[in-house]
Amino acid sequence: MSEDPLFVQPGYWNGETWVEGDYHLVYGSPCIDRGKTVAVSSDVDGDTRPQGVGYDMGADEYSIPHADVDMILSPTATEILPGGTLDYTVLGINQTGSVLTIDFWSNVTLPDGSIYPPSGELIGPLSVALDPLENRSVYWTQPVPSEAEPGMYTYNAFVGAYPSIMNKYHFNFEITASP
Repeated sequence: MSEDPLFVQPGYWNGETWVEGDYHLVYGSPCIDRGKTVAVSSDVDGDTRPQGVGYDMGADEYSIPHADVDMILSPTATEILPGGTLDYTVLGINQTGSVLTIDFWSNVTLPDGSIYPPSGELIGPLSVALDPLENRSVYWTQPVPSEAEPGMYTYNAFVGAYPSIMNKYHFNFEITASP
């Protein structure tokens, strides 16, 4: 399979150490229901297999999330120059049959492990209303400061009733010193 499996947060090297990932599948993963039938009756978490119309590829069997809203972030690029922009698409998915009003907010984990901005959120909290079973996609451009140090960063996004987190999504990006 050549497609992105859409893990919650793949592990990555931050320049000094390996950061363990979360290899659970998220909504929309091409691995869902595309595995082979096997004699294994449960996944790595003990969830029964299969959960859908077929077995999932990998050690995790995707199960319907407990959160009322799913979120997927898709960056346009993961290597960015200082002073450039971090561009990404946010997909919010209302899993319920009711209108939901939720908050969206974000921050960034710096290469040293600290959170930016230290005083609060990079974006938000923004209030968003989603119709029953609505999927809404928004393209976002986030300026990267020209003084940003080269290294591996993690973009963190959250939905819920701020500050309570209902669901979260992360992706890694690298600030490079030169093209």
